[in-house]
Parts: sequence; structure tokens; C-alpha cells
Amino acid sequence: MLVGEEHLSDGLLNPFILSEDQEEVIKKLRERISVSVDKKTYVITASVEMQDPLISAQIAQLVVEKLQDYITEYRTQKAKQDYEFTKQVYEESKGTYYKAQQTYAAFEDSNKNIISASYRTEKERLKNDMDLAYNIYNTLAQKLEQDRLRVQERTPVYTVIEPATVPLKASSPKKLLILIGFVFLAGVGAVGWILFKDAVFRN
Repeated sequence: MLVGEEHLSDGLLNPFILSEDQEEVIKKLRERISVSVDKKTYVITASVEMQDPLISAQIAQLVVEKLQDYITEYRTQKAKQDYEFTKQVYEESKGTYYKAQQTYAAFEDSNKNIISASYRTEKERLKNDMDLAYNIYNTLAQKLEQDRLRVQERTPVYTVIEPATVPLKASSPKKLLILIGFVFLAGVGAVGWILFKDAVFRN
């Protein structure tokens, strides 16, 4: 068993530990798959060369989809982390506000018709706690919306200018060029043979 094969028992490929066969496959794929970026227009061009034209189109489409996923994840990763953190703190602040609200309401209900300095002090303290919790909750609600919009802003919009299609003819090898090359070589060989033969007979 090769080094990388023991990590494939679950059917998943470990990119950090590859067998020789897997490295060879990846090497051949790199030779057949190319991606280029126009720095002026930011147009990404992906091309795939395979023996089967249908497989070429399918792999090209897969490459485009994976590129879109990777670029989207790369550009939105930080914004998503900020959004998730704000969402977590927002949920906690909402719980704190609701609890402070319930505590204030319960105090009011249990102390009706009571007028005393301690009652007013406690009521004011509970109300201040509730107002503070509400302000934090409201601020985080606004920030959560801002973070959500930031994720949306950072998410790139893709337009496929030319979708992957099954080629009607092979891009390589160029059969016509090969045929012309053979004809040229045959012509040169024939002329060379005639000249050689004439030179031999003259001597």
C-alpha cells in the first residue's frame, strides 16, 4: 500500500498526502487544464484539452464552477466571519434585553400601589438595565444588517461570456498540418532522391 492510499478508505482525497499514481494524474491534468486572467478586463479564460470532446466540455464547466466558488469564498471569508460573530453577540444581547424586560415587568406587577424610596430606586435601576440592554440590542441589530450587506457587497457577480461547449473538431493534433508536413517531406525526399540518383549515374 502506498502512503496516500491509507487515507482514501473513506473515499476522500487528502491533498497533503498523495500516492505516486495520484501525483501523476494531477500532473497530467495540469498539462491539460489551463486558466488565464486578463489583467485589464478581469476576464478569466479556462480551457481543457481531452481526447473526448464531451469530457472536455464537462471538465471545463466544472473548473469554472470551482473557480467561482473559490473566488467567492476568498473575497467574502472575512465579511462572513464578522457577520457570524455579530450574529452570535446579537442573539446574546437579545436574550439579555428580553430577560431585563421581563424582570422589570415582573417587578412592576408585584409592587403595585407601593410608593417608597427603595421602590423608586429599584424601579429606576431595573429600567436603566432594560434601557441599556435595549440600546446594545438595537446597536447590534443595526451592525448585523450592515455586516449582512457587506457580505452581499463582497460577493462577486459572475457573467459567463462564453459557456463551455462540446467542440466540433479537435484542437490538436492538427491533422491538416500533419498531412501538409508529410506531403512536404515526401516532396523533398523525392527531389533529393532524383538529384542523388542523377549524380550517381553521371559519375
